[in-house]
Amino acid sequence: MLIITYDRILFMTQDVRYALLFLTEIVRQPWKGPVTVKKFANNHHLSFKFLEQIVGKLRQSGILWSVSGRSGGYGLKLQQFSVADIYHALGHEIQALSCSFPTDCRGGAECLQKEIEAKITGQMNDLFVGMVLPA
Repeated sequence: MLIITYDRILFMTQDVRYALLFLTEIVRQPWKGPVTVKKFANNHHLSFKFLEQIVGKLRQSGILWSVSGRSGGYGLKLQQFSVADIYHALGHEIQALSCSFPTDCRGGAECLQKEIEAKITGQMNDLFVGMVLPA
């Protein structure tokens, strides 16, 4: 029996987590008005400046709309989008594994880890593209 262990299976950065939290808040709110970044950051004890950058990328990618002014904020522009859309909006590729030997490759083209990583990454891409979040 061959058992392979890795220190990280799914690579989810802090900005992806913040984006998912913010988008979930918009989807679950009972009213459909704009959500402010500052209020959301304060309510969830998150970094306002970091969240503001993330929300800006989501808006630039077309996932969110924005309204300026005193009663401004952000809302969902798309009726549906996938988790993959969020990753790509934030400038990330979906990665399944990280190499245990990034500076000292021990396997070259025949590395078992690279073969496994390619298969898992392909399956994760398929999963995340198919994982649609309702607006």
